Amino acid sequence: MNRNVINTLVLRGWSFLSGILAFLAIPFFLDTVEQGYYFTFYSLIALQVFFELGLGQVLIYIFSAQHASQSDGKPRNNPDDNSQFATLLSTRLVYRAMALGFFVVSTTVGFVFFSKSSHSSVDWMAPWLMLSAATAWNLAQSGKLTYLEAIGCMADVSAMRTKQSIFGSLFFLLALSSGLKLWAAVAIPLTAAMFSTYWLYQHPLAAPYRKMRQGSSLARRDLLALWKVKIFPMQWKISLSWISGYFIFQLFTPIAFRSFGPAVAGRLGLIMNVMSSLLVVGSTFTTALAPDFAKMIANGEFISLDCLFFRSLRLSIISLVLVTQGAALGALFGVQQWPILATRILDPVDIWLIATATLFIGITYCLSIYLRAHRDEPLLMVSIFTALAMLPVLIIGSRMNLSTMLLGYSVVSLMSCFFAFRVFKIVKASHLA
Repeated sequence: MNRNVINTLVLRGWSFLSGILAFLAIPFFLDTVEQGYYFTFYSLIALQVFFELGLGQVLIYIFSAQHASQSDGKPRNNPDDNSQFATLLSTRLVYRAMALGFFVVSTTVGFVFFSKSSHSSVDWMAPWLMLSAATAWNLAQSGKLTYLEAIGCMADVSAMRTKQSIFGSLFFLLALSSGLKLWAAVAIPLTAAMFSTYWLYQHPLAAPYRKMRQGSSLARRDLLALWKVKIFPMQWKISLSWISGYFIFQLFTPIAFRSFGPAVAGRLGLIMNVMSSLLVVGSTFTTALAPDFAKMIANGEFISLDCLFFRSLRLSIISLVLVTQGAALGALFGVQQWPILATRILDPVDIWLIATATLFIGITYCLSIYLRAHRDEPLLMVSIFTALAMLPVLIIGSRMNLSTMLLGYSVVSLMSCFFAFRVFKIVKASHLA
């Protein structure tokens, strides 16, 4: 329970509370159709994974390992380490290009998708445009925050994110209560973009980034060469995993929107959103230690690495069980006490299926944090297999009913967790070789 874990846990805890507030507020201020549009917005906005392509995940490990090698006091084998470290900071230009490409594509996809809906009375066009712009803004800034997290400022960045999340949630509730409808979807990402921009350019805790950026090289040749050697060998694997993840987990709400209507998509999206928040909270004990894992691997401290990881994994699994299964039981109790709630959320059995799948996904995610700290992506084939296994689930489920789709979702998530654990055992055994 170091400072990184505590501050990150506070952030995740607030994310959970804000998710509960959204869970209570959205059905109260939006009708069933608008609720469907709201959650389909956020499923489609996840298209940003096709542009970031795992770059942030790669950079946090590379920056952590590079920073550890520069601060341990040992002589460097490569005299160009400092220049390489500075050149890595030039990836901020890549983030800007990705943000622009994402904005163009996301707005186009949204216009095409929602224009085909029969519910023409819903005012979705302008909110969707602003949501795409705010998300692109956040994408452009994310590379800078990744650097600060990797060099040991994760606690400070988490504290900043907590504040921006609080303000974003307040503006979200204000927008909903003011009758702004789908404009409320813009409140949280827009607040995050404005808050993080101010923090990066004005707050003294961001000084390490600004100082290193002044000496960063902007030579395209150097950046491309470094990308080829340090970034691309891991990024292409993570990007395929993330793309597979989009097809596995993000297509449920848009498919439900098309196959079963906005009302069903709204009920599904509400539960999926709550479970996603619970997954983030439950896995905090492991995800907050990602930079520490990378540093231990860079220094060859494999015994300490495994001890730290297993302690964090046990806490994460216990947390995931408590929050996911607790939420399923809470939904069952809520429907029994307030029958009107059944018109805005899924059937308790469907909620339990999503909760069970979320538990397996959370365990798999914790294992992936450990594996990716080795600057590799050994779960690539597992991710591709899971995506391929999910395709018939989505196709058959969309032609039958939502329960069939969710049953397949939980079964495939269990299979994915099993194969991920097999890969984890192989990588761990290699430490003893």
